[in-house]
Amino acid sequence: MPSDAGASTPNSKSYSSSGQAGGKPRRRGISPGNLGGLGTFRKATVVVKRTPYPKALTLALNDYDQYREATENMFGCLLNLIQPNGMYRGVTGTSLILKPPEGQEPHEALYAALAAKPMVLNNQPKLQEDLDKSTAVVGKMGEEKSAFFKAAESKMAHLSFFVYKFTVDFEEARAVMEKSRDSVDSASNALKRAGKNTVSAAEVIDCNPTVISLYRTPQSALNLAAAEYKKAVEAVLSLLTAIPELKKKHYIEIEDVVTMLVDHNTEMIKCLSDVRMADPSGTSKAPNTG
Repeated sequence: MPSDAGASTPNSKSYSSSGQAGGKPRRRGISPGNLGGLGTFRKATVVVKRTPYPKALTLALNDYDQYREATENMFGCLLNLIQPNGMYRGVTGTSLILKPPEGQEPHEALYAALAAKPMVLNNQPKLQEDLDKSTAVVGKMGEEKSAFFKAAESKMAHLSFFVYKFTVDFEEARAVMEKSRDSVDSASNALKRAGKNTVSAAEVIDCNPTVISLYRTPQSALNLAAAEYKKAVEAVLSLLTAIPELKKKHYIEIEDVVTMLVDHNTEMIKCLSDVRMADPSGTSKAPNTG
């Protein structure tokens, strides 16, 4: 006779309130979330390799970074030689300002003071003559200095453009590229988490996708990020194509400025040599330049 429903049979199993067979609690097995009381695993995270730069970009960036550092150092040295007083150095846009405001250049200021209230040396005509000559020479040196500053401002136009404009624009483009590169990495990570790790960001970039799905599936998100990254890389490379021509202009400007410095110092020394000081006895002697 069939047994009553719920009755025990030789082939049936009894369960405890914990749901384990035989009325005994089943031993907990070791799982990724449980080490039998030894602790727990952290959930595994997908590590995505950083999207590499194209080889041409890597080489171009290394060359640019080295050239920028060298050019900025050279530019700073030239500025210190031309206008040692940093208070008078400035820039408007990309245009250098090296000449002090009108009347504040030391030679001009001294000449203005001497000319406004000339000294009169009674009964010492030779000293008076030398003083008048010195006043005129100071005025000439002031004119030479002012002309030198104005010439230097124009001679360093391309160096000034590179330091104050090009490098700023380039770093902005570089920041956009790095941001889009991060987006590619994030999209690659999302694609791997979705279990579709057969397509890499580099492969998508090489394919140069022209049609991107409006639906942000992991693959379409990677396509979009890769396209933006490719465009940002091209923008950076486009800026870097100007470097060879800028280098030529910079070399010319550096040579011109150094030559101009030598000529200017020679002219200033010549002005000083034109002044011959007289002693009270009436004899003249050259100024002590030591």
